[in-house]
Amino acid sequence: MAFNDGGQRFWSIDLTTRAGARGAAHTAGTAAFAYAVATFFGAVVGSTILQTSSSTHSSINVVPIALVTLAAFAGFRLQDGKGLVIGAVLAVVVLLDLLAHVLVLQGIPGMVLCAVVLVLLIQGLRGAAALRRGTGFDDDDVGTFG
Repeated sequence: MAFNDGGQRFWSIDLTTRAGARGAAHTAGTAAFAYAVATFFGAVVGSTILQTSSSTHSSINVVPIALVTLAAFAGFRLQDGKGLVIGAVLAVVVLLDLLAHVLVLQGIPGMVLCAVVLVLLIQGLRGAAALRRGTGFDDDDVGTFG
């Protein structure tokens, strides 16, 4: 039997409950960590190729280190249900990375990864914003009995 998730896809989240908003923010944190790992491995492979193909040894590039740090920090903040600002900054960076992949028309796996990470980050930002608001959840009406 094929997997059936009840019609829910990763791009449609339920923000009417606190658990749904937390789940969306947590998923965005995981996507930020995946982007950090992919950026790290891309930087390692890219620097290895550049060092073996060129006669000049360049120093460590600061941009991939900054991207990995930004993505990791945003991942930790989004895992806690916070990080609205740093998550938005990371979403803009991922959007620019996606546009660079589309303009160059190279690196289809990177394009797909950026697109999925961007969707998950946007959903997580929506979840973090709902958690920041803190009111209007369906499960707020449920009280403890006893």
